[in-house]
Amino acid sequence: MNCEQAKKLDAFTVAKKLGMRKAKERKNEVWFYYKNEKTASLKIDTRINKWYNHSLGQGGNTLDLIIHILKCSVSEALIFLNNDTNHFSFHQQQPRKITLEKNYQVMEIKNLQHKALIDYLTSRKINISIALKYCQEIHYKINSKKYFAIAFKNDENGYEIRNKYIKGNLINKNITTIKNRAKSVCVFEGFIDFLSYEMIFKDKNFNMDFIILNSISNVKNILQKIKKYDKVFCYLDNDSSGRKATSILLNSHINSLDFSFLYKGFNDINEYLIKARIGT
Repeated sequence: MNCEQAKKLDAFTVAKKLGMRKAKERKNEVWFYYKNEKTASLKIDTRINKWYNHSLGQGGNTLDLIIHILKCSVSEALIFLNNDTNHFSFHQQQPRKITLEKNYQVMEIKNLQHKALIDYLTSRKINISIALKYCQEIHYKINSKKYFAIAFKNDENGYEIRNKYIKGNLINKNITTIKNRAKSVCVFEGFIDFLSYEMIFKDKNFNMDFIILNSISNVKNILQKIKKYDKVFCYLDNDSSGRKATSILLNSHINSLDFSFLYKGFNDINEYLIKARIGT
């Protein structure tokens, strides 16, 4: 099962498989308790197959729900779906607390060279010369199955991983900071967005630091970090979660600027790079 298939799964069925406690059901809405709360705040709209956690202001598709409840990466969520509980152990040590046990082994990290990965980057309009500056190639094993992906290192010595079929992380999850002793910083949601920026402005000589969130949920974790900068340029997605995160950044720094106008009409800066035919 890939990401697109996972997103289309029945959210209500998956919620029950995750062990969520149902509070009430009416018409097209099913309400669940989130963790050990007394008033149910997580709603699934069965008509559109979407969920929303009113206590945290987060929502999305079925794949997002698994990530939200298990606090795991995309790759781990797909493993959960594909292999049920074979690769995860769930322990009810406290009410509604789920402990995730990872079962993978990193075999090798080397220079980016696999043709399939280069082809994937090419499909995203990312030149290999730019990718090589920031990315590596990681090979890892889950039980007896071997996998490989593009690896983008984060600040906790973990790796954000990506290939045609999977998006996730290994070892640790955190932001990535790229420092150039600059007075301004650009903020991106993921490393493909950052590489897209590098493609678009490859002929410019901007002196910038960069923060890649690697997860939109990390936005509040950088609020102290951006205070030292004179200006903050935001290049987040044009979806609801991206707009909300941008609003948080704009409200936290007087000199924050929303640069998503650059790719207005597109979901993100990479889609703009691909569809607007930048540099062609």
